[in-house]
Amino acid sequence: MLEIVNTDFAIFNKSGSTIYGPVPINTLWSGFGGNCQADNDGDPIAKYDSIANRWVISQFAITSPNPDFLQCVAVSQTGDPTGAYYRYSFSYGNQFPDYPKMAVWPDAYYITFNMFNSAGNSFLGGEACAYDRTSMLTGAAATQQCFSLGANYGGLLPSDFDGTRQPPAGSPNYLVADGAVSNQLAYWAFHTDWANSANTTLTGPTTLATAAFTSPCGGNVNACVPQSGTSQRLDTLGDRLMYRLAYRNFGDHEALVVDRSIAAGSSVGIRWYELRTGGGNSLGIVQQGTYAPDANYRWMGSIAQDSSGNIGLGYSVSSSSMHPQIRYTGRLVGDPAGTMTQGEGTIIAGAGSQNGNLSRWGDYSTIAVDPADDCTFWYANEYIPSNGSFNWRTRIASFKFPGCGTPPAPDFTISASPASQTIIQGGSTSYTVTVTAQNGFNSAVSLSAGGFGSGASGVFNPTSVTGGGVSTLSVTTTSGAAMGSFPITISGSSGSLTHSTSVTLVVNSATGGVVNGGFETGNFTGWTRSGATSVSTTPHTGSFSAQVGSTSPFNGDSTIAQTFTAPTPTGPLTFWYQVHCPDTVTYDWATASLTDNTAGTTATLLSRTCSNSGAWVQSSPASLTGGHSYTLNLLNHDDNYPGDPTYTFFDDVALAAPPAPDFAIAVSPSSQSVVQGSGTSYTVTVTAQNGFVDTVSLSASGFGSGASPTFSPTSVTGSGTSTLSVTTTSDAATGSSPITITGTSGTLNHSIGATLVVTGPPDFAISATPSSRTVTVGNSTTYTVTVTATNGFGSAVTLGAIGFGAGASGSFSPASIAGGGSSTLTATTGSTATTGTYTITITGSSGSLSHTASVTLLVNPAPASVIVNGGFETGDLTGWATSGATSVSSTAHTGTHSAQVGSSSPFSGDSSISQTFTAPTGTGHTLSFWYRVVCTDTVTYDWATVTLKDNTTNTTTTVLARTCTNNGSWVQRSVTLTGGHSYTLTLIDHDDNWINPPDPTYTLYDDISVN
Repeated sequence: MLEIVNTDFAIFNKSGSTIYGPVPINTLWSGFGGNCQADNDGDPIAKYDSIANRWVISQFAITSPNPDFLQCVAVSQTGDPTGAYYRYSFSYGNQFPDYPKMAVWPDAYYITFNMFNSAGNSFLGGEACAYDRTSMLTGAAATQQCFSLGANYGGLLPSDFDGTRQPPAGSPNYLVADGAVSNQLAYWAFHTDWANSANTTLTGPTTLATAAFTSPCGGNVNACVPQSGTSQRLDTLGDRLMYRLAYRNFGDHEALVVDRSIAAGSSVGIRWYELRTGGGNSLGIVQQGTYAPDANYRWMGSIAQDSSGNIGLGYSVSSSSMHPQIRYTGRLVGDPAGTMTQGEGTIIAGAGSQNGNLSRWGDYSTIAVDPADDCTFWYANEYIPSNGSFNWRTRIASFKFPGCGTPPAPDFTISASPASQTIIQGGSTSYTVTVTAQNGFNSAVSLSAGGFGSGASGVFNPTSVTGGGVSTLSVTTTSGAAMGSFPITISGSSGSLTHSTSVTLVVNSATGGVVNGGFETGNFTGWTRSGATSVSTTPHTGSFSAQVGSTSPFNGDSTIAQTFTAPTPTGPLTFWYQVHCPDTVTYDWATASLTDNTAGTTATLLSRTCSNSGAWVQSSPASLTGGHSYTLNLLNHDDNYPGDPTYTFFDDVALAAPPAPDFAIAVSPSSQSVVQGSGTSYTVTVTAQNGFVDTVSLSASGFGSGASPTFSPTSVTGSGTSTLSVTTTSDAATGSSPITITGTSGTLNHSIGATLVVTGPPDFAISATPSSRTVTVGNSTTYTVTVTATNGFGSAVTLGAIGFGAGASGSFSPASIAGGGSSTLTATTGSTATTGTYTITITGSSGSLSHTASVTLLVNPAPASVIVNGGFETGDLTGWATSGATSVSSTAHTGTHSAQVGSSSPFSGDSSISQTFTAPTGTGHTLSFWYRVVCTDTVTYDWATVTLKDNTTNTTTTVLARTCTNNGSWVQRSVTLTGGHSYTLTLIDHDDNWINPPDPTYTLYDDISVN
């Protein structure tokens, strides 16, 4: 057993003893290089490939360096999980491949993702990929083929193979997810062509209606599962299906099972589904049920079927009086549909609850069926051994239902292809009959067929098949065979076992073609002859053939010839021949030619041939032109040498049935984009083939919600075109939708794929980070406001903000953004700002478009200031020593007052205010102040300056050097203080008393504080 969790894996035997590990997952990529070796980022998947007896391990590498996101995959080189691995990395560029889910299928390892942008905060849509399994099993270079499903779909699960009977040849992998609307499942058929990727297809989505249900937790939040002893609730992951989508082929049907969490009364239960395949790679729900036997919460399930069709279901259980537990239940194959009848078993009763504001309870749990007996279920899930926030453990357990493992009786099935063949009288055709062994069947199956009309017969080669195999049913008709459509019953018998299948044989008139090509008239009616010719009883089919040449020596050529008109339409001409030539081709031979009398050309259908093997050989098909006249000449040459007479048998000269009338369908362009609320169109072309003249009805599917197709005209007769118009509502689902355009005429049905991309109208989104800032009164802080353009938006967005408290304001730089970009919002608080928590609403406007984002501003009171009256809001200079011309001004930085040092009239000398204070103890304290100089002179004569004397150390620092300016701006200065020291702050203005003309100088000071 191999278990993988988060970033580590370990290997155990079935008794629970550790064989290897636990070790980091990226240990497997040691020496591989790159991010798969460097990163150990998790979201892992571990699979056992029972088809090849290999182990497959995968995790993503997303840490460094972005944006090269990788999926790292390792495949064991043998069936030993502790041995060597082939290592691979698959790149997804700058898209983050989240929530990977991998599955085993015969033609590929299929994997699905939820794709996000490189930041991981914008969902781009579901994606499905196929990895080249055949190459990966040998260590060869491997590629991937991927499809994006658009933002309407996520959480897809690929079908994961269980059991021993593989899916029918060519079966697609099935992808299943929630539908785009409630109470639906959506599915896709993923067919991969590794030889030609252009032939790879993803068909869907097709939707299936489910029994109505409500998402858990009221559909708003997923964390609603209660636990004992804590208010912390757990996440149900109720917005998606849970891993795995387990597939099993039972021979007479193919089944898939899957589960999810839903609301069940006042709690949460497990909704489970069994789906089965149908014609045309379709799926249908055959049973569904909800397991919720009591009021406890059940979630995080995983489901599978054993070889008998019994279903096992494991899950987590919790309640307000119960720590999270691991339990299981199940049903037997014959139990009433939609029910889990086998009671509930406990794997482990957890001893603790998860707390610490941690709601996530893993990504998924896993149940698997033991390939050794194909009956034992192994289940792994998590539990908490004691109350804690990240101390989870896992437990692995097994269970088995009684009666599983009793092998079904050996049997076989029979099938034939193609379903129908058409020939003309005298023609021949064949069917391939396939016998498939089941449950170890290895006996001989004798084949027979009936239902041929008169003049038609069938022969099997071989006449019986042992175990499984194929046989060719060859059908021949005489020139007078009954015409019409005949249902042919093909039967296989082995002892008491008999199975049958049916095909159709259509025999059309040979009018206008070769007459008496099988010589079943017993003569040469319709043919002209020369030399030695006769009717032989050595036929290829039927009773007669033509013998051209003699069993006695003959000198020269013997021929039979027929002139005929090729019907319209027509198939190729063939014949069978058996040469009896004991000589060499130098002297004796058989040959055949075909002259197109209408075109005047002759082609050699059989080059000179001399053989004596006694084998019948068919000529290569010769293409004919309908309506042309032809002459077929069949010749035998003998050189009359005694003892080696040469002759040739010819038989079954026939025109094959012409290709059935049919049509082809094409679309142009292959992709269109449309804005919500508008429309677009495609041109659909129907091309008649092989004389097709019927009416083709057109339809289209695969459109997302809000998109509607119409055809004009709705049908095309023979060849022609139709316009497919697509209209969308203003709220149509956006994203890329693979659409399918289908033409139907009777039993004929052809489809072509196209893509419709629906985008929203040009718009923008606005966001701000961080979501909250804290500032003290008198200080400022910033937010980054980001405008993100969508759908080609390129206009200017004007920014504004409201909600600041009194004494606080905001400003943007820049104030508008064209298209997308960012701006800095500066929130400034004055010394009188009101403290509290404020919700700031940031608005971006562009024409009629307007969007908002909100952030929080927490304004705390400034620490008790050691500066007295630093904002001068007393209306005087209380607390300050003054000198010279000083006063209080009503021109303030914040509030209503500031200190004016100097006079508005000429004054001679220095004016100042000063204050002595003691800095708070501790580190990180600063003194700050705002100033505004009114100085019309130069700094040589007039100036403002500020000094700070550290009285403790008797040192003086110039905080503001001599400054003379008159720009009317307030400027802030700050200086770091030493805790506990005594300081004297002096704010000075100097005026030289110049009066001619007068140029008085003064300085305003405000908001002086220590923080």
